[in-house]
Amino acid sequence: MQEDYRTILATCMRLKESALKNMSLIMPNILYQSLQPLFHEVGALVNALPDDFASQKQFLSSDSASCVMGQGINIYGLGLLVRDLDNLNVIINSCELMPKKKVSEDKGTCKKVFISHSSRDKAIVDAFVTLLTRGGGLSQNDIFCTSIDGMKIKNGEDLRKHIQTNVNFVDFAILLVSRNYKESEICLNEMGAVWAIDKKIKAYVFPDLEEERVGWLINDKAAEKLNDITALTSLYEELLEFYHMPSTFAGWIAQAKAFCEKFQ
Repeated sequence: MQEDYRTILATCMRLKESALKNMSLIMPNILYQSLQPLFHEVGALVNALPDDFASQKQFLSSDSASCVMGQGINIYGLGLLVRDLDNLNVIINSCELMPKKKVSEDKGTCKKVFISHSSRDKAIVDAFVTLLTRGGGLSQNDIFCTSIDGMKIKNGEDLRKHIQTNVNFVDFAILLVSRNYKESEICLNEMGAVWAIDKKIKAYVFPDLEEERVGWLINDKAAEKLNDITALTSLYEELLEFYHMPSTFAGWIAQAKAFCEKFQ
């Protein structure tokens, strides 16, 4: 029988605390060996976590791998792994006390957060999804974003019907408006469809796009700059309140700063 992931997480947290406590006392040449038990348990944790924690599994795997640098340790990667474990610990403990709102059963596989964007802006959209998942604690299963691997529609599906179905059932619609977005008839139609539903709508414009050039739909709702940390933090606070998620504020700020730097 597979060991309960909570037990493995508890072991990881104990090994992590021990490693941090003794970090300054351990000689660099034996640091790699001393952290092997932690890496082993993290691997077991990734295998034991249920599919609901897909994003956390991905982060644990990638950040655990980034810790190793030859026969030494990448301290930055270790810091990411420590944060991943802390965030997961908070999420799991809080879920037992304060369950999230869930999409009702009759909505099938529909998502909670719809990101309307131009596929030409995929690099920024990828980074934004990482901000919501790694920094904000959302699962990729909660996000509908047609240009992201794992969220794309399947071959042969009706794109128009797929978008319409998901837009009708989402809780949040987030518009990422760029010059590419404005030049896309599909995106503008999508924007109109989003405004026709009675949902929470957040609109963000790329920093090189003046708000008055975006059009009446955006001006009516006062779009904010996509590289504004204050605006992004406000979005995070809304998501926390709406979904009753545990706060990992420090992790969000770090990810938000990294995201905003992509526009420099």
